[in-house]
Amino acid sequence: MIPSRALACCVLVISTIAGCREPPGTTKVPVSQPQTTHTDTVDSPAPKPTTMTAPRPDDQSDQASPHRVVVMVRDPAEPQRGWLIIEEMVKSGGPASAIGTIAGPRKLVVVTKNVKALRIELPKAGMPSDRRVVLRIDNQGIEITGRRGPTARFQRSKQGAWSARRK
Repeated sequence: MIPSRALACCVLVISTIAGCREPPGTTKVPVSQPQTTHTDTVDSPAPKPTTMTAPRPDDQSDQASPHRVVVMVRDPAEPQRGWLIIEEMVKSGGPASAIGTIAGPRKLVVVTKNVKALRIELPKAGMPSDRRVVLRIDNQGIEITGRRGPTARFQRSKQGAWSARRK
């Protein structure tokens, strides 16, 4: 019989030697450590904080590849470019946003915040207006058949469900 203290030491040594192994097919990504610089001078000014700004959402839609469009407005009357346009807000005065992604040859994904009605310009999104397009808006699936032409309009109900709407 092995005493419990010796057994515990054996288990500790074996688990240390074996280590934790990653499941097959995974790779480790090295984490870079931030480099610190030490200076002995008191007179040097503190480095200025840097601010990174993303391009304006309406500028993103002018790119040749409109795979992702971000629209943010405080008023739907503001000019909006691209294939995704906010037409009405749930609460006026506050910010409204919509993020549209082209997820496949005939698949669009849209996530909204404070949006009551929106419009999708299918040709600007590179989608066929005469064939079926699948839209996933706020995790709700809708099929766009193209019967209404190249522009698809949607309205959110008070319960939060989206449906197609007329002009």
